[in-house]
Amino acid sequence: DAKLRGLVATQTGLALENSRLTATIAHEIARRERMSREIEIARDVQQKLFPQRLPQIAGLDCAGFCRPAQGVGGDYYDFLTVDPNRMAVVVGDVAGHGVASGLLLSGVRAGLHLLRADLADPQAVVERLNLLVRDSGVSRLFMSLVVALFDRTTGKVQVVTAGHPPALRFRAATGQ
Repeated sequence: DAKLRGLVATQTGLALENSRLTATIAHEIARRERMSREIEIARDVQQKLFPQRLPQIAGLDCAGFCRPAQGVGGDYYDFLTVDPNRMAVVVGDVAGHGVASGLLLSGVRAGLHLLRADLADPQAVVERLNLLVRDSGVSRLFMSLVVALFDRTTGKVQVVTAGHPPALRFRAATGQ
C-alpha cells in the first residue's frame, strides 16, 4: 500500500508540475502575442509620423522612405514648410533599435513640428531640441540630426548638423 501510494503521489506530482508548466507556457505565449500586437500598432503609428505627402516646391524633387529593422526604430526624415519660399529637410537617427528609440524620435519630431515657424534659424531650433533631449533624462540613447533649410528664392541651402556626419553637396549638372 505504501509503495502504491508513493507511485500515485509521484504521478500526481508530475501531473501537477506538467499542468503548472503548461499554464506558464500559455501565459508566456499570450504575453508575447500581446507584445507583438503592440509593436505592430507602434510600427503603424510611427509610419504615420513620416510625411504622407511629398512637398511641392519648384526647383526641388523630394523623396523619402523608411523601413525600421525591428518594426519600430529610431530613423527619421521629414519635410517641413517654413514659409512659401523655404522648406526644411530633416534627417535623424537614434542609435539602436526598438521602442525606446522610436519614443525618443517621436518626442524630437513633435518638437520640430512645434518649432516649425522658428526653422528660419535652424541652428537655434537644433540647440533647443538638444536641450529637450538632454532634459528628458534619456541618457542611454544618442540621436544625430541634420536640418537643411532650402530657400527657393535665393537657391541657398543652410545645413545644421548635430552629431551627424557633414552633408555632401552634389551638383547634378556638373557631376560634382
